[in-house]
Order: sequence, then C-alpha cells, then structure tokens
Amino acid sequence: MASVSKTSKIGIVSIIAGLLLLGFLFFYTADWAGGRFTSGGTRLAQYPNFTLKSSSSRYTSDPREEMFCALSTSASSFGNIASLYIELPNGKRRLLSDLQEEEVVKLYIKDTDLSDETKNCYKCNVGRNAMPAFKFRDGKLVYARFESGFPLCPKISLTKEGPYLKLPIDRETMLKTFGKPKRWSTRKSSNRWG
Repeated sequence: MASVSKTSKIGIVSIIAGLLLLGFLFFYTADWAGGRFTSGGTRLAQYPNFTLKSSSSRYTSDPREEMFCALSTSASSFGNIASLYIELPNGKRRLLSDLQEEEVVKLYIKDTDLSDETKNCYKCNVGRNAMPAFKFRDGKLVYARFESGFPLCPKISLTKEGPYLKLPIDRETMLKTFGKPKRWSTRKSSNRWG
C-alpha cells in the first residue's frame, strides 16, 4: 500500500507539472499570436530598408507604453541605406545615403577598434559599450545605427522639411510617421541586431 501512495504522489506531481507547463506554453503562444512578446528580449519593427528596435522589456497593446530607442540601416542587409533624412548635431540636414565621411569626421569619434583598412567607423558615444553610428567603405556610407540617450544622436525624418524625431519614439508616433512595418520580430536580448 505504501508503494501505491508513493506512485499516486508521483502521478499527482506529474499532472501538476504538466498543467503548469501547458499553462506556460498557452500563455506565451497566445501572447505571440496576439503580436506581443512579454518576456525579455527586444522587438523589432522591420521596414523595407531600416529597422527600429523597441527598448521595452515588456510589450502591451497600448502604443504609449512601447518605446523605440534605436534605428539601424545597412547596405549589406537591405541592399541600400534607408531613404531617411537626418539632422546632425550641428543643425545641418542631410539625406542619410548622401552623408559624406568628411562631415562625419568633424562631428563624431573615430572608432579605432572597429576601423581597419577596409572601413572607417564612427560612434556617437564613448566608453566600453560604445556602438558604431556610421560605417564607411571607400568613402561611401554602408551602415548607420542611431540610439537614444546620446547627445550626438541625429534626429530622423522622412522629408528634408521634417518634422525631425529624436529617439526614443513611442509606437503610435512610429506608426504615424513611418506606417505599418513590413514585419514585426522578436529577439532575445543582445547588442547585435540589424
């Protein structure tokens, strides 16, 4: 009889563990199907030639609660640099793809760790976690990444006239300005994204 009760206890524990696992899977599947990913990682709004990254660690259906803190565009990932205008810290406005390395040299810090004979990289910030903001190959811009929180981060716009937006922007502003993304995706927390 003692072995029956031991077996029963194991069975009850197994059923409870199985129900918890099913509940966990249901919760995350429902969240995923609803367009939200609610634990860790980042969410990306992917447009035809650039990506906006959400800084929120928890996403809700309320657009005011999700903030997009970074933008990246790459000639190798997208085929060409985004057709966005930027307002540089000196107030000058440029089409991003027309930005000249000579102008960037005057405003940004050369990243000697990432620069080599094939490319020159410039960053908006200093320190251990400094990320490249611009990469040039043979004088042509091939990559740009802007993150909120750095004084030298350029503002962005779809037109030369503006309005120019300073990151971070909320989801409502993002959708109003850039329209619906081509695709939403989620990634585990990482500093590497495209």
